[in-house]
Amino acid sequence: MFENRAHDIQRVNRSLCVFNGGAFSKIRGAPERPTDLARVLYAAEIALKNLPGGNYLLEVTVSDRIAKTSASQEITFHIE
Repeated sequence: MFENRAHDIQRVNRSLCVFNGGAFSKIRGAPERPTDLARVLYAAEIALKNLPGGNYLLEVTVSDRIAKTSASQEITFHIE
């Protein structure tokens, strides 16, 4: 599907952030080499034991540098 693999891996930018009130942490993950830009794979671990109790927002954003578009998904969670 993609002819220039080096170009394809640089085309997509992924970010994963955890927000708690005004503070946020950017989480490093391991992006997979894209085979289909409609489904971008990304894996990361969040050590919940290191986060203080409270309400959080997890946001995942994927940006296409060539098309200059992005998509985000978010979910809230609570740590006691």
